[in-house]
Amino acid sequence: MAAKWGNCSRFTISRKLKKLGFTPKKNYGYQERDDLEREEFVLKLNQIDKKKYCIL
Repeated sequence: MAAKWGNCSRFTISRKLKKLGFTPKKNYGYQERDDLEREEFVLKLNQIDKKKYCIL
């Protein structure tokens, strides 16, 4: 885009795209999530004695 519009900053390109109706889209989830692996991990966590947990 910068090559097409000349020497301009990312901020300028962002403002122009916003005026045209293009806004950044947020991704609210991990796309490659494997539910089976997640269940297995939760089962492993539940086997650990909760007194040994140290969450930072």
